[in-house]
Amino acid sequence: MGKTTMSVLRAACCAAVFLLAGCETYYRVPDREPTARVRFKATAPEQPVLVTAYSSPQCDKDPPSGLMGVLGGINNDPLGRVPPQVRESGNTLGMVGYEAGPATQPIERLIPADRKFVFAIFRVQVMSAAVKSCWLSMMFDPQPGAQYEVEYAETDQACGIGIYRLQRGPGQIVSRSPEPSAQRTPEACPGTF
Repeated sequence: MGKTTMSVLRAACCAAVFLLAGCETYYRVPDREPTARVRFKATAPEQPVLVTAYSSPQCDKDPPSGLMGVLGGINNDPLGRVPPQVRESGNTLGMVGYEAGPATQPIERLIPADRKFVFAIFRVQVMSAAVKSCWLSMMFDPQPGAQYEVEYAETDQACGIGIYRLQRGPGQIVSRSPEPSAQRTPEACPGTF
């Protein structure tokens, strides 16, 4: 195995150890207003996609930041330490535009709307002779009461994130507009660490 492959594999193993050991910090539902709602979804990866929130563009993890959840839900919690607000998946906040289907089940979370929302998406897939991974960190300025959708997509060559503002229009039609404040963080936030 090459040096890069070993580094990614080591990072994936460290993430698993932190999660299983209970050393990961977990997202907490904001206890003050204003808030916005965000849905994270993936186009169809079979491997887990982890979402972590940060308290600043410098990747600080002060409360209420931490692991927000895993797209598709957390099905195995051997130590019983993962809080319910991190385990749940599906249309838990009643957001507009929810589409149930064969793709990975999304997660919906409340986020503070009085500052930049900073998050990272981490995915690693270990195959017999190769390791494929993706680390992306982004931020945007959520508006109070607004709803957003973050869509993770990947191909054989690349992975990416689209951030959209959701609005219900005439006739119950939901529009998805690219979020103009969305941008990459100045430094790459490290997924779940």
